[in-house]
Amino acid sequence: MGKLIDLTGKRFGRLIILNKTNIKNKFGYIQYDCICDCGNHLLASRNSLIRGLIKSCGCLHSQQSSENIVSTVVENTNLGIISKKTLRKNNSSGIRGVNWNKNRKCWVAELQFQGQKVFRKGFKNKQDAINARKEAEEKYFKPILEKYDYEKFS
Repeated sequence: MGKLIDLTGKRFGRLIILNKTNIKNKFGYIQYDCICDCGNHLLASRNSLIRGLIKSCGCLHSQQSSENIVSTVVENTNLGIISKKTLRKNNSSGIRGVNWNKNRKCWVAELQFQGQKVFRKGFKNKQDAINARKEAEEKYFKPILEKYDYEKFS
């Protein structure tokens, strides 16, 4: 195998490599001491840097997350969240906002809008709960999504 090129001074995303250390990560890879544009220091492996797996100390992700949230929040409502189609891992019904309540032994449909629970009701029949949730979405979510011409995404 050829000699590895010295990465000192090279930029990877927001990171500049200061020097190679003698510290190894849990996989046995040598770590590089890096400084982020924001001023934070971190250790990263050559592989992670070259493959683009690490581009900052974490500030880039935080910034992008806050920008995404800020850009879609109107009238105390995150349009991206209310139009989201993906389910949480613990969802038991296959429909957002509909879950089985073990204690009450019923299906519960609920909806939160503008920071408030605006709908919560129990049903013996799962389909009734699904229908109720969809009606609540039409009542609360649809008008604001249409007002801001926000396209639904999955």
